[in-house]
Amino acid sequence: MESKSNIEPELNSLRAKLAVEIDRDEKQIEILKKRISKNSTLLNAIKGSLGALHPEGKPTGYGAKLDTIKDAIRGISTDPFTPDDVENALKSGSQAMEINRNRLRSALWTLASRKDFIRLVRKGNNQQPALYEKMNGSLAQNTGDLATGLTDVPGPANRRVTNADIRGVIEKLSNSFSAAELSNAVARAHPAKELIKTKVASVLHELKNDGKLRVLDGKRAGRKGFTYVRV
Repeated sequence: MESKSNIEPELNSLRAKLAVEIDRDEKQIEILKKRISKNSTLLNAIKGSLGALHPEGKPTGYGAKLDTIKDAIRGISTDPFTPDDVENALKSGSQAMEINRNRLRSALWTLASRKDFIRLVRKGNNQQPALYEKMNGSLAQNTGDLATGLTDVPGPANRRVTNADIRGVIEKLSNSFSAAELSNAVARAHPAKELIKTKVASVLHELKNDGKLRVLDGKRAGRKGFTYVRV
């Protein structure tokens, strides 16, 4: 009984402190909600004012928005860039506009197909987004043909996947993996770099010769290629 009487005051004190903290936090939440609402209204007003200063740039349909998209691309600091980068630039721009992701990707494809301002570096797939670069940017290379995923034509050295990059990805994979699984993992790990078709096979061959990898059962698993196991 004595121990219960000793702990009761502590519990009551803790309950009071928690009640005070919860009340204070709830008040803080209300203050933040009001601040967000106020700032959102101000932000929309600023966007409207900036749009009024450049009425010629207001979009009237995606067919007429290529110039707006170009302006957004000019404001992107990364090069190469993805459609998501363009979408974020459009959302943070001076002109409020509803963005249809499919139409945006179609517009970027149109610009790249025309070789108008941007070039397609890598087509997108389920594992990685499409990658574009500015044709008049510091990294632009007017190489002509559009890229298709893995490329045979190397770009600038600082945009290519290196042997060290591939070895680093291998260290993070499970104990056994196929060549195709490795290629996909490298593409996901380095989306802004070009992966030369022969690069993965070259690294696998080196590691196999060094005794660090071996081919599982020596059988090729269809399109996935050989399955490799760490030694």
